Order: sequence, then C-alpha cells, then structure tokens
Amino acid sequence: MAMVNFSAGILLFASSSYISRLTRNGIAIFATGLLAFLFISMPDNLLKNIFLRNSLGKKEPETLIYLDEGLTTTVAVFNDDDDNLGIKRKSLILNGVNMSASHIHSRKYMTLLSYIPLLLNENPKDVLVICFGTGLTSGAAGVYPGINSVDAVDISPGVFNAAHFFSDENFNAITNPKINKIVEDGRNHLLTTSKTYDVITAEPPPPTNAGAVNLYTKEYYELAKKALNPGGIVSQWIPLHSQTETHIYEHFRTFLESFPYVISWYPAKQELILIGSNDPINIDFKKIDKRLKHPVTNEVMQKIRFENPFALLGSIWFLKEELKIMSSNQKMITDNNPSLEFFLTSPDPISRESIYQFIKNRSSFNTVSTKIINLTYPDQKILKSFWDQRVNAEFAGDVFELGIKFLNMGDARRAIEKLKEAVKLDPRFSLAHYFLGDAFARIGDFKNAETNFKSAIRFQPDYAVAYNDLGNTLAAQGNLEGAIEKYLIAIEKKPDYFEAYNNLGISWNEKGEFEKAIPVFKKAIEIQPLNANAHLNLANSFSVNKNFQEAINHYQTALKLKPKLTQARANLKVVLSQVKNKK
Repeated sequence: MAMVNFSAGILLFASSSYISRLTRNGIAIFATGLLAFLFISMPDNLLKNIFLRNSLGKKEPETLIYLDEGLTTTVAVFNDDDDNLGIKRKSLILNGVNMSASHIHSRKYMTLLSYIPLLLNENPKDVLVICFGTGLTSGAAGVYPGINSVDAVDISPGVFNAAHFFSDENFNAITNPKINKIVEDGRNHLLTTSKTYDVITAEPPPPTNAGAVNLYTKEYYELAKKALNPGGIVSQWIPLHSQTETHIYEHFRTFLESFPYVISWYPAKQELILIGSNDPINIDFKKIDKRLKHPVTNEVMQKIRFENPFALLGSIWFLKEELKIMSSNQKMITDNNPSLEFFLTSPDPISRESIYQFIKNRSSFNTVSTKIINLTYPDQKILKSFWDQRVNAEFAGDVFELGIKFLNMGDARRAIEKLKEAVKLDPRFSLAHYFLGDAFARIGDFKNAETNFKSAIRFQPDYAVAYNDLGNTLAAQGNLEGAIEKYLIAIEKKPDYFEAYNNLGISWNEKGEFEKAIPVFKKAIEIQPLNANAHLNLANSFSVNKNFQEAINHYQTALKLKPKLTQARANLKVVLSQVKNKK
C-alpha cells in the first residue's frame, strides 16, 4: 500500500505544472528508480523485525495464525503453546500490545468478570460486555442459564473476526445468537443506549494502555451505574502489575466514590476484580451453591477450577472497609485527571514486597463469613480451608519461581527444597510437581521423580511433556514396557511430539524390536527432518536389521547436518566395513 501511495505521488508530480517539464520528468524517473531499488532491497523479514511484536518483545512470524490490519487496530493472534509448562494458549495482540491469552490464568479472571456478578444476581437477563477481546467474558455470559442477551461492544471489528481462534475457550461466542456484536466505542454506547442491564462488565486493555483510562474513570462508572437495572452489578478488572501502587489505590478510590456497595475478589495471582452496585450485594451460600450445580454453569466453572461455592467465596479478598482505608488519601481517576495515561513518567511498577503487603491486608475470614447468608457451621469450616488454600496458592507461586531459578542455575538440590515447599503450600500445583520430578531426575532419584510426574499428570491430565518424562524415568529404572506406554500417551496428547517419538524408538531398540523402531524414527524425522540425532537413531535401527544401504544414507545425512557427531562417523565406518567384507 505504501508503494502504491508513493507511485501515485510520483505520477501526480510528473503531471503537475511545477518547474520545467524536463526537470519534472528527470526527478520522476529518479524517484521511480529509487522506489524500485527500495522495493527490491526490502528484506523478507521486515514484518518480523518491525511489526510482529508485543509489549514483551518481538514475536516469531511462524507462530502467527491470524493478522488483520483495520482502520484503528491491527489484530494479531499467535500460537504460544509451551510444551515444557504443559500450557496450550493463544495470545491476542492489538497494535503490538498483549491484550489477552487463552491459558488458565487469564481464563480464570476473564470468566469470573461475568460469573461473579451473574451468580450474585437474582435473575439476570441482560449483560453488557465492553471490549470483546478473546470473547471469553462475553461467551461465558452468553451460556449462563436464563440469559436473554449479551451486548458485546468493541471499537475494532477485527477482534470479532479473530474470535473463532478462541472458540474452545469462549464457548463459540461468535456463533451464539444471544451475543450481539456491536462495533462501537464502549463509552459512547453507554452514553447513547436506552437499554439497561443486570450485569455490566468488560474485558478491557491493561489500564495503562493508551486510551484505556477511559474505561476506569469516575465518569465511566457513572455512565455504567445509570445503565444498571435495580440490583444490577458492575465488575471491573484491576491488575496488580504494569502500574504503580498509587494507581491501584486510585482505582479503589474511584470505584468506591461511584458505587455505594463494593466487594473485591482475588481469583488469580495479581488479578483483582471489583464489583459494585447501587443496591446491597447479598451473598447467599445456598443460592450460589444451587446455581453452580446447574450443568452448564458447572461445566464453565470446572474449566477454571471454581466449580463449588467454597472455591468462589474463598477468593473474596476485600470488603468496602478495607478498600476505603487503603485508598483514603488518593485522588480519583477522572476524565480531567487521567493519571493512568502518565504511567511511563511514574515510578517503577508496584514491587513484589508491596504486593505481599497488599495480600496481607485481606479482610478477616470471620468478618467476611458473617456477610454470607445461609452458611452453616460445617460449611463455614470447609470454606475456611479454601480461604487458607487461596493464600497458600499465592505464596506457592513465588516459591515455585525460586525453585525454577535454582533449577536453571543447575542447582537441583536447592530447587528440590523450594519446589517441595511449593507443593506443600499448594498440593494441586501441577507445574511444581512436574519440575520437582525433573529436579529429582537430574540427581538420579528416579523413584521420587516418578511420583511427582504422576502427580503432575493427575492434576493436569493432558500434560504431554509430563507423560514423556515419566516414560524417561521408567526407562531409567529398566521398565521399558511402562516407558513405551507413557510415550504412546504423550504422542496421543500431542501428535507432533518429536521427543516422544524419538524416545519411543529408542525404547523399541533397547527391547530388541528394531522393526518397530524404524517407523517410529521415520515419524520423528518427518516432524524434524533436520535433526541429526534422529537420523543417527534410524540409521542404527537399519544397521541392526542388516539394511546397510539405508543405514549408510542416514549416517551420511546425520553427518551433513552435524559434522562433529562422532558416533555417526564411527558407526558409518563400521557399516561400510561390513558392506566391503560382504562383497
């Protein structure tokens, strides 16, 4: 498009009446030649170096699965699967800024942005979601029992076009007839609509993103408040990252000044949700329990591990009184005081120490439990255990990070110490179990490695890497049958899993079943044709099967790919000698 514009400019200049015709034509010819040179010289990876980036750095073009350049927004979707962490995710990037992703951490708070107010509402019918994003908040609301309509408002049509890439997470929001896709500015929609809602929420950009402040000001909340039905609830996402401590407390002050009734939830690490209403917010344990038992609601909440009232209510963090104390000396965020816009000139983002202090300021369990209606004493005891687990899970994440740091430094024993602490704090922490197994395997303690890999799989059944590493651990203990079984499951979970195919082939070789190893190694090479070790392994299998020509071919390929692969050179020499003697 830029080249077309430049060409049009040259043509207009050449046909103009400026200066003499000869001079104009000379300049036009020179400019055309220069334009052609620039076009030919333009590197193929210009897109990679300039345009494909996010707020954390550049992205690899190979992981791009969707790109839409709209009038106001460039929408990109990337496949960001992380096999080592067992994470399957896609990321949504708008104008080079990370907006959202489909992994469990993001799914938790994005689902709860609509489900906390929906579960607290007596009979919700109409929902407004400002900023469609991945569609998860809108999609979850769209399948909630009894909902008539969800108005999903976004200024960019590109996000609606990209929604099908997140269909597994957003409950096919784009095809749900209850979800009205409205291309409009969110503030403008609130300003002009005559419709009122039972729930108003958003899947907004990070608060410090350019322009996002308009969805965090007093004026925005006042518009939302006017659009609420009696008993209606507004929810707002407040991240405890990418902004200063002062900004966070300014959010609290602004929200408190807008709504007379406020509670906050803390469902995921560094992700806070504020809910506010014009009317008292009743937390009825029996009603919430009943609503969560509805098959559709239960399915949605199971996906984010909040399928019972204990997990949901165990994540309540602040009541209005605590929020008032923390924000008492802060200014409000308004259209005339958009303080979030000046984040780059502010001090550093909130520190980990400040976040710890923030977490410790949590409302007391006794105070919160008295606000919950129809909570029996036995249920109160169970809720207390979930309440404590939520705090432990927060600290488990920090201890886990220390363990990974030691593991990356090669200090497996110190890593084991920290990772043990992490799983003690949060027994369902699948990643901590996995890396604890990895750490034990590194020091040759395969029995403990096996135990922890099995725990990781128990809490995350689709964890392909954990199955593969469990197979390696079983193979190290001489259990080749068990290892083969785990490698096959890993391949079932991830059909293009090179390492699992390679390990499976090695196990068949070690069992002496070389004819079974050959097709497995061929599949590994199909996935990674430039992997020298895979060619070496296949050559070894052919050699044992007396197929010397194929063995020679793959030894030679391995050496072309990796000339210093001494084992391939030595084995090739042996095979060539055997062929020569045979002649």
